[in-house]
Amino acid sequence: MYAILDDQSNRSLARAEFFQLFGIQGNASPYLMRTCAGTVEMTGRKAVGFQVQAINGEVCLDLPPLIECNEITSNRSEIPSPEVALSHTHLRPVAPYIPEPDPEAQILILLGRDIIRVHKVRQQISGPHDAPFAQRLDLGWVIVGEVCIDSAHKPTVAVFKTNVLQNGRPSYLMPCQKHISVKEKVSYGGEHRLGTSTHLSSCSDNGVAAQDKLGCSVFMRTENDDKPALSFEDETFLKVMEKEFHRDEKNSWTAPLPFRSPQATPS
Repeated sequence: MYAILDDQSNRSLARAEFFQLFGIQGNASPYLMRTCAGTVEMTGRKAVGFQVQAINGEVCLDLPPLIECNEITSNRSEIPSPEVALSHTHLRPVAPYIPEPDPEAQILILLGRDIIRVHKVRQQISGPHDAPFAQRLDLGWVIVGEVCIDSAHKPTVAVFKTNVLQNGRPSYLMPCQKHISVKEKVSYGGEHRLGTSTHLSSCSDNGVAAQDKLGCSVFMRTENDDKPALSFEDETFLKVMEKEFHRDEKNSWTAPLPFRSPQATPS
């Protein structure tokens, strides 16, 4: 499998296929994921006790807990190949250390800065100013930058393309798939809490975006919003009328006068 190295993520993540591959069971726990597109509440399992090994077998590292998340990007165009290294003069020395892309291998894990060692650069080949550069990490060589072969790219056509952000709003801007921040949600007792309040659930049922649920819980919305409320004296008046307004033996409606308390008397 392939791993994404993202030092902008504070936690390491794994796709659901990773849990299925290793037969990992367990209960899902809630957490908050914050990206540049907003904050959304998600649930996922946690995998512990795994190790990652360099392809040459020289380095083996213990992985931090992996949180289940299917929002990991699966852009295989960023996977380098020996041909890419050979097409740049300054990268040719690292071509023997770049393995051929495996079409069967999936991108299943993202390693964040909770395993800081995998992000440390042991050696770097920079080359020209605007050219891609290579870095040697503990897990092997990587190539950073826009890679192409013989100055050619795959054709990409986009005409007035509209993207839908995570809050449901259309935008001409491309939603950011990086800068991931994960925050586990823990109840006051210390245990993970799966349930949400009834009001938040109703917001979700009405199509309110996840990041807008905060407004639903802080500013409670009811069907009586924007209607003038009764004053204290109005409520007292209605109670008095309901209690003492009656029809007497002469078939006449009578009510106590005056209504104010204490009652005003003539001087």
